[in-house]
Amino acid sequence: MHVHLSQKQRSLLLGFLLVQSLSAQAALVTRTTTSTIGPGLLSSVTFSFAPIADASELVSVSAGTIGGFPEFGTLDFSVLVDYTGGTTQSIYTQHISGSLLPIQQLSTLLHDLSFTTGTINGLTFQATNVVGFSIPLDIPSGTVFTFDTAPAVVGVPEPGSLALLGAAGIAAALVRRRRGACAQPATSE
Repeated sequence: MHVHLSQKQRSLLLGFLLVQSLSAQAALVTRTTTSTIGPGLLSSVTFSFAPIADASELVSVSAGTIGGFPEFGTLDFSVLVDYTGGTTQSIYTQHISGSLLPIQQLSTLLHDLSFTTGTINGLTFQATNVVGFSIPLDIPSGTVFTFDTAPAVVGVPEPGSLALLGAAGIAAALVRRRRGACAQPATSE
């Protein structure tokens, strides 16, 4: 079966293929704790890891708990993403007040948390405005943190894309040349 495409259809197809080849796909990246974090949290603890470029979301946490406070009190529990330049961004905050907080799974609390795209190298678990609480945070060794990276646009096309673009240009030139030869008016004598 032979399909005939108009010049406009060929141009649109070529443009679509070129755009597809230039755009990169988002990727999931994981980091795993090699030692236990906790149990307990005095005010702040950081899980540092190898930098992740173009990170944009904490997708999931495989294990860990917070809660089971035995005393009455209040606090603000926060999770911050740490960027390589030294800045942080809060991605989760929970105000806790009362005499007992049930144990909560981090996998339930910390998922699908977007943040400003950048190169990150840690997560900080923080308790602020603490009145009367001991703060049980427990993240076991081997806990997997999964991050999503933002799709990046590649500045230089792949060699295959360049070959496709060149072939399309040659084909377009040949079609134009053939149409030009067929459309020349006959001379009259």
